[in-house]
Amino acid sequence: MRALEQGGTDGRPSPLVAAGLIVRVTGDEEGVRRRIAGEFGLAGRVPEYRAVLDREGVGGPEDVVIVGGEQTVTRRIRRLAEAGVTEFAAPPYGDAREQERTLAVLSGLARSAEHSS
Repeated sequence: MRALEQGGTDGRPSPLVAAGLIVRVTGDEEGVRRRIAGEFGLAGRVPEYRAVLDREGVGGPEDVVIVGGEQTVTRRIRRLAEAGVTEFAAPPYGDAREQERTLAVLSGLARSAEHSS
């Protein structure tokens, strides 16, 4: 992450670091991971994506999604920011109720980020 370490120190702006992960607030984390494995498992066979999963030490797409209760999802997204992610795309995934819960968490995090900048 040399670019992150150097950004902003020599008069250049800090780089943008983008991440995009499926996000779902749910009470059935294991069930959601199984469903994602079934729906997106073929992505793990694409050589470029497989290489990314291998670098992360994970088995498939179900291992890199952000799923769980409100606190778990909030904590995992905040960890991304702490790791240097500056832009985060979080497509909600699930039924209408879970999407509503997910959007509420994401909205709260966005408001929190606006007030802290």
